[in-house]
Amino acid sequence: MRGTGLKRSPAEPLVPVPIKAHAQTDSSSTRGGLTLVLIGLGLLGVASLLALPLEQLVPGPVPYSPGVFRALALVQPCVLVIAAAVLGSVLAPQVALDAPALRLIVEARSPVLVLKDQARRAVVAALPVGGLIAMFGLSLQTFGASLDGAALGRLQAFAPPALVRLLYGGISEEIISRWGLMTLFVWTMWRLSGRPAQRTPAAYWTGLTVAALVFALGHLPILYALAGSRPSGSSALRSRPTSWQGWSLATSTGVQAWKRR
Repeated sequence: MRGTGLKRSPAEPLVPVPIKAHAQTDSSSTRGGLTLVLIGLGLLGVASLLALPLEQLVPGPVPYSPGVFRALALVQPCVLVIAAAVLGSVLAPQVALDAPALRLIVEARSPVLVLKDQARRAVVAALPVGGLIAMFGLSLQTFGASLDGAALGRLQAFAPPALVRLLYGGISEEIISRWGLMTLFVWTMWRLSGRPAQRTPAAYWTGLTVAALVFALGHLPILYALAGSRPSGSSALRSRPTSWQGWSLATSTGVQAWKRR
């Protein structure tokens, strides 16, 4: 190179070593920033659970005040959110999954185009699924009529307010079930199939289906504690299409970004 008296071999990379190292560090910092954002959003959703009368899930008297009991009950979902955020951030790049809008925000870039695409896909998935869930909601009237007065009162008192449904159901549970569990199951299928360079749709469909079932089964204890009755499949019904939406969006908009890193 001129001015150094050194000759550059044809195999020598054009990018200087310090710049390459910086690029690698930037990729790691972006992934770390994305993880922190996911943890922060997830914990915000967990905090909204303080508005729920969680003490009603315990049969008999509670040895603590309602505020203390609710705070203690949030330890487990906090751990789940943190574990899912970290696990997804580690495994997602290996199976071409991404959170493109949040990643662009972390990189101080505009997420407008990605959000527009997300909104279009969300409408496509939400309309038919929302209709099915609305139809199922009508059957809950029969379910409620079959309960005794005490069980029905507990269910009505435990109905989550809009803030909890938005923050915990809409953010925290998505981080746990989609970013964490679905990514883990997809990664496991990819590993079991020999880690092929071209990932098959079967791995993603299996991952999102299993994650949806686990998501639905995770609601069993609460429903049994409140009503002592079997839950429905509405959680899995809602979870599977939105999991597909997340996979489809990630693989269409995020795979190239991860490959460039």
